[in-house]
Amino acid sequence: MSHYEERLERDLKEIRTRVRAVSDLVEDQVRDAVQALLHQDVGLANQVILQDRIINRETRNLDQLCHGFVVRHLPVAHHLRYISAIIRMDVALERVGDYAVTVCRHSLRCSAPPPPEIARDIELVAQQARDSLAEALRSFNEEDTETAQKALGLTRPVDTTHDKAFEDLVSAGEAHDQPIRDLFAYLRALYVLLRVSDQAENIAQETLFAVDGE
Repeated sequence: MSHYEERLERDLKEIRTRVRAVSDLVEDQVRDAVQALLHQDVGLANQVILQDRIINRETRNLDQLCHGFVVRHLPVAHHLRYISAIIRMDVALERVGDYAVTVCRHSLRCSAPPPPEIARDIELVAQQARDSLAEALRSFNEEDTETAQKALGLTRPVDTTHDKAFEDLVSAGEAHDQPIRDLFAYLRALYVLLRVSDQAENIAQETLFAVDGE
């Protein structure tokens, strides 16, 4: 292997390591944000909000690494597709981190944990969104198109579950005489969890582009 090839592989390895690290952080943020909402955990909510700064910093660093890679190596074909996919995926990861913060900010405004039926719906939408995100990130990190297709399949039921959860939210709100502010917080949480699934779909599409050029 030539000196140039060694340098290219070393730089790629660093970028891959950073992608995995940011992916793990983002997954943890989504999980913790939902727990903070369901259990009215103020400490956990504030922790998620503060840790978003770390995600923002790491995504900026990753973006700089990718642009530096392009300038240094002038990549073509697969390497160029891979780096350009990471740059777009970087935006998706930052947005998912922002969605976790949104859930926590609304949870801090709630007067009480959600009623059991609403909590179950939030947990279900959250689990589906997190599953699709996890598979999409795994597909990208492993450059596995089969896993990417599986992730795309996992994103589709989230819309249906979200719509049912919205209907349940309206019914439960009337039954429990929930404060409007609380109902709005639960509604926003459901919406941003749906958006997590949308970003998972984007990441899976980036895997297909990076690997096969689709």
